[in-house]
Amino acid sequence: QTGGAIDADAAERGTALQLVERQIPMLPTAVLQACRLLPAAARPALTLSMRLSDELQPQHVALKLSRLRPQARLDEPALHATSGWRQLADLARALRQQRRRTGAWEGLRPTPWLTRHEDQVQQATESTAELIDAELRLLAAAALGCYCQDHSIAALYVTRAAGTAQDLDTDVCWPATTDAEGLRAFLLERQAAPTALTTEPGINVGLGLPLVAAGTQPMRRYVDLVMQRQLLAAAGAGGALLSPEALRIAVLDTHAAREAAHQVESASQRYWSLKWVEQLPPDDGVSCVVVEPRGPGYLALLAGGPAGAFAPATGGERVHVAPGQRLRLRVEQVSARRNILRLADPRPQ
Repeated sequence: QTGGAIDADAAERGTALQLVERQIPMLPTAVLQACRLLPAAARPALTLSMRLSDELQPQHVALKLSRLRPQARLDEPALHATSGWRQLADLARALRQQRRRTGAWEGLRPTPWLTRHEDQVQQATESTAELIDAELRLLAAAALGCYCQDHSIAALYVTRAAGTAQDLDTDVCWPATTDAEGLRAFLLERQAAPTALTTEPGINVGLGLPLVAAGTQPMRRYVDLVMQRQLLAAAGAGGALLSPEALRIAVLDTHAAREAAHQVESASQRYWSLKWVEQLPPDDGVSCVVVEPRGPGYLALLAGGPAGAFAPATGGERVHVAPGQRLRLRVEQVSARRNILRLADPRPQ
């Protein structure tokens, strides 16, 4: 409830934290359990219905209150043999491919890129259930943006403008590998403007969508919780609609919390990336992908890894490398606890 102790705590947290080692929720566990849709009983929910254009863009979006009772979870193996599952999987793949074609680089790989199982750190892989969940959430966010615009409802939009730096040649025929995805994401991320939360609709080039509204993850982000209240009011199940100014205040009040959360998540990813390197056999080195020459050396990414880049030492002599080239570098020193990673190119100079 707005203004209550739980609401104030959620506003202070701003967002849930998705760390490699654990998840820290924004809302108390009891509240999360009470809000989840379960097979045991039908529960109230906000639902969106829409048609998809030939370009898989939402059209004729409708918002209504429903009571839903799910029959199965997406990750239940028994569901995977059904035609409904196959249709969802095909739709999710088509949605992702469409985003790729429009230049997207966000949400194409698992985040975080590492997982922890007992004492081992491994590169994450995305299951079909996770793919379906991720793409349908983005489809819902795009549909919400269309609905709010069509009905003149004040909303929060997640926008990201194209960068002003030299454009990346996105037509380069890199192999369809994790290396290529990681390198392309790193280069585009450096050029694009930061993601913004605003009451003015706009494109999100990172996600490859013309319109993205907040509101699809109210249990994970406070601004989405605010937007859900806005949608409930629009559906006739809440109080008065919020003004654009009230929405902007919610963004400003939670800005520091979101920034702090981003820093914590980045630190977690960096720490566990180094832990992953620590557990590799010492004599095997680590596979890296060249980003660009830099001075006598070059900038490189851990193969398949996140946007974090590492500059290997090269003995002071210039080496010849090409963007996208995969090399196995020698690990000279690594310490997750002290945040140290020193690599060297073992090839003759």
